[in-house]
Amino acid sequence: MTGTWHGLFVSDVIIKRKQNLIIIAGLINQMQQPTKVYFLKGYTEELLSHLLRRPIRIEVQTVSHPRDLYFKWI
Repeated sequence: MTGTWHGLFVSDVIIKRKQNLIIIAGLINQMQQPTKVYFLKGYTEELLSHLLRRPIRIEVQTVSHPRDLYFKWI
């Protein structure tokens, strides 16, 4: 993910698993063009699905600025 999405993630990558489906989620910078984000999302889903032989879904949300992130560690 860090190689394909180089410098786009402003948060940690979150990996979830629901039965056979693997979900990868994270927050990206809003300054990217939507076409670039759609291409990277589709490319990464296809590549990881082929390598892991499991359905992969990538969920990204945009943030206007990295300082807008607030986390509470439990």
